[in-house]
Amino acid sequence: MLLPVTPITDEEIQVIAQNSDLKPLDSERLDFLKNLGPVDVSACPGSGKTTLIIMKLLLLMEKWESTSQGICVLSHTNVAKNEVSTRLERTGINHNLNGKPHFVGTIHGFINQFITYQYLFSMGYPPQQINTNLAYEWRCKKISHQTRVYLEQHHIELKDIKIESINENSPFGDKLIDKKNAPGKHTLTYQEIAKVFWQSIRNGIITDDEILFFAKIALEICPEIIQSIRYRFPFVITDETQDCSSAQMELLNHLFDSGADKKSKSVIQRVGDPNQAIYSSSEKINFPNKDSITIANSHRLNGKIATIATSLAVSGIEGGLKGINDSNPQNPLHFILFDDQNIEKVLPTFADIVSSNIPPDVISNNKVAAIGDRIRGENEEKRPYSLRDYYPPFSADKQTRDFKHFYDYVVHAQLSIKESGMLSDGVEILADGFTRIISNDKFAIKTSARRKYQNLIQTLHDNKIDAGEIKNLFSRILLEKSTSKITYFDLLLNITKDIVLPGSNHDQEIEKIKNFYAIPKENIHRSPYPPTNVFQHNGVKIELSSIHAIKGETHAATLLLDTFNRMYFVKRIIPFLLGHKIPKRTTDKHKRAICGSFVAFTRPTHLLAVAAPESHLKENEISKLEERGWTIDTSLCEPWDEFGMESWLL
Repeated sequence: MLLPVTPITDEEIQVIAQNSDLKPLDSERLDFLKNLGPVDVSACPGSGKTTLIIMKLLLLMEKWESTSQGICVLSHTNVAKNEVSTRLERTGINHNLNGKPHFVGTIHGFINQFITYQYLFSMGYPPQQINTNLAYEWRCKKISHQTRVYLEQHHIELKDIKIESINENSPFGDKLIDKKNAPGKHTLTYQEIAKVFWQSIRNGIITDDEILFFAKIALEICPEIIQSIRYRFPFVITDETQDCSSAQMELLNHLFDSGADKKSKSVIQRVGDPNQAIYSSSEKINFPNKDSITIANSHRLNGKIATIATSLAVSGIEGGLKGINDSNPQNPLHFILFDDQNIEKVLPTFADIVSSNIPPDVISNNKVAAIGDRIRGENEEKRPYSLRDYYPPFSADKQTRDFKHFYDYVVHAQLSIKESGMLSDGVEILADGFTRIISNDKFAIKTSARRKYQNLIQTLHDNKIDAGEIKNLFSRILLEKSTSKITYFDLLLNITKDIVLPGSNHDQEIEKIKNFYAIPKENIHRSPYPPTNVFQHNGVKIELSSIHAIKGETHAATLLLDTFNRMYFVKRIIPFLLGHKIPKRTTDKHKRAICGSFVAFTRPTHLLAVAAPESHLKENEISKLEERGWTIDTSLCEPWDEFGMESWLL
């Protein structure tokens, strides 16, 4: 499709580059910035991928000639979407990329806004809550006890039951799920579950998968939608493409890139890194294609860390990662071995390593992180099981506490969104805070664990109170820059007073509400991480979190902590650290674990460390790791003699 923009020149790129924090542009980066055709870009960690996308958007916006056609920027999660929006705001250039005719958002948000919502609205039941966990919880409660018992006995989970047809009598096909002896469409069990699913959909409570399903149905019924959307969005960029599901990519390809007529297609530029596919498999979506642009030099990593990280690249990187960060500590790679008695000394040991190898100003001005795959649970027989084994005060609980100020709920919501990538998690937390301040005899709102937002909206609706402004303010508080939050707090304060104190003026209640929405001075610059998830030792502050939560971050030092999920996480990757190649035939679960390790290994600018039980390594393997540049720390292992008896017992 013909784009309403003239070709991008080297001179225009130079002007934009001078106002960005991007390092000198090489040929691969210039190719991407100037390319106005369909292309895949595989960009390694620390390559400045997001900055490149921002530069390209600014170049396009400066020259965009249409007011009816726009640029569409899609991402897998709200976290990635917010990063693009925030970075655009920071440029200070007044281009309204977040408004018509353009779109910046998640794939599900786009599909819902332009297709699914319109389709379901025409059917009489527009989506009210798009939350997979909430939808399945709602449906589970509506199913009879007898049916729930049947599903449990036959190991069938509701999340495995997918709608495949708009036929209300047989929405799941001939059987409930594709499994031997699963209930057929003529059984009472099948019919009951089908009825509950459709009841949920009519109430506007749907799953993420159903957003895509109903969009597909809408396009089959009305294929004219495709050309309409292509005209509206002739240029599309997908960010973090490697994390898209095959269903998402199939729908996007059908929407923007199907058909033989090239002139009718939108231009799609897919950007991402297949080696960071921690949500899904990039192979299933054929990303990147064989003609892609590859950016393999990282401004974040130094040479030694880049070499080690290359061994965990499931998609392979021709020539390997190139670390061009000039920080070059003498010992950037550390492997901490420990026995079960000394597991809680791992973090202090890491802090000592950091303080001995990294300049104090780098430590104080940059994040130091300790991360793990499993952040919840305890199991004495499988230690280390989760992050709590290393630091017992660690809390992975996303349920809100009884905070004194709405600001605290916002901080907690931001942490929850950062860890899960789901805006709905943050909205649930804000709903909990708002519910607590308005609750009284009139507003006896239920406070179930996962339905706070739905219960709040339903109660307001039952009392004939418009919840539209509250919904809007919740979204703005979580998505927009912090300077706007005080204004939104004031608006919520006024709404709260109107709800709690209609037609009256109770000074005591008004003071209580004002205090709730006040932002304490000591909290304004507070870190969004709860203090229980920060360990401090020897002047080093270590922030603990999941691997998913730190994706996209840059650290001064990163420690990957071993945890257990069917098998030990670090144990999975030791063969590759020893120099073995990643097998071509690897399960999706194993690939995601390797990709998670790659994400962890590519965060630090100065120092990378791994901590694992001493039993994971044999003596000859320790020697091999040392040959490959690792410094092995065995100070947390009790000495053993040749008979297997601890020396101090002799």
